[in-house]
Amino acid sequence: MINFKKLDNVAAFDTALETIRVSRKAIEDATNTWAPQAISGVYAGDNIAQVNSLIGAFGGVQKTRITGIIKKLLPYQFDKDTEKFTKKETKAAVVARKTEAYSDFIESGETFWTLVDQTKKADAKTVDYAKKITKDVEGALSHGLTVDIVLALVNAAIAHAAAAELLKEPLANAA
Repeated sequence: MINFKKLDNVAAFDTALETIRVSRKAIEDATNTWAPQAISGVYAGDNIAQVNSLIGAFGGVQKTRITGIIKKLLPYQFDKDTEKFTKKETKAAVVARKTEAYSDFIESGETFWTLVDQTKKADAKTVDYAKKITKDVEGALSHGLTVDIVLALVNAAIAHAAAAELLKEPLANAA
């Protein structure tokens, strides 16, 4: 059995939260400063190791997003097994496209972390509800349900979703 315990040192907890916030800001600032410089260095002839070290400083989703961004900006091949950029790209069209993408990024004045945030938004997948409902309706009909029953179920689902949406608004406004 778990012995639940109240948070008894709220001040220390608040200090820890502030440390997390400050650390996140420091990570963003360091990434904004050093990621473009590391990429620029590779273009100028530096070893790819600096970029690989930068990627290695991250884990999880952040590492995946940052790697994905750098893949678009740097004409190197990425080895999924070692999780490192390894071989310089030799196809002129690929080198030109990635060099232009990097130049566009630098000229835009955006920060590297802005690209990370844009990647987050792009990761949020939109659902094609029409396709999903069509597939579900076809499945229901193939299992012997009548059109009337299927339409009644679809209408009930829509009504439920609408009711849930209506209930959210008063609760959101009360806060």
